[in-house]
Amino acid sequence: MVMLSKRQKIFYGMCRFGTSIFMQVVTLATVYIYANHFELSQDLNAIGNSWHFS
Repeated sequence: MVMLSKRQKIFYGMCRFGTSIFMQVVTLATVYIYANHFELSQDLNAIGNSWHFS
């Protein structure tokens, strides 16, 4: 197994952290839009988001 340098670890972590932030932003946006614009039940919203990101 190859050990990563400090710089490589930082860039690897940025990519992993960036996708996690993006998924959380998308989830929050769908919760807000479906709850306020479409007036969808929070239970259905939670099921839809868990199904999408699993």
